[in-house]
Amino acid sequence: MTIDIKAQHTKAAITMHMEMACDFVGEVADLLAVGRHASAARAAYYVGLHAASAYILLRAGEEAGAHDKVRAQFGLLVKDDPAIDLDVKRFLNKGLEYKNTSDYNTKFKRDEITRVIAEDLLTTAQKIVALAEQHIIARSTPQKNPAPKI
Repeated sequence: MTIDIKAQHTKAAITMHMEMACDFVGEVADLLAVGRHASAARAAYYVGLHAASAYILLRAGEEAGAHDKVRAQFGLLVKDDPAIDLDVKRFLNKGLEYKNTSDYNTKFKRDEITRVIAEDLLTTAQKIVALAEQHIIARSTPQKNPAPKI
């Protein structure tokens, strides 16, 4: 029996990214509850980033790594798919602007990030989670072989 180490590593990495995305969903809710909208927007970005990382592993079989590589690889994988919403395709770039504002007070002022913005980011990030989950389900569902023609 041969053990496929790369496949085991990939599966573990997918699981880790999906778990981290779910953890950040909880963090968004906690931050919104105490009125920390900029921090909630930052956490929503991480929901999408980790879900996108899992999606890349599912589709390309490799870890993208840093934020810029995840954005580039995810963009390439989704750009021509008409079934994927435009807000999902643009999420990582838009979300990074809000994350950077939360971290470094760039582009916007932290107090310009409202609850509605953070909630919208989370809604879109959850679409990326759902996209990755669809591929996990498709990957784990055994493919039936068609009956031979007689």
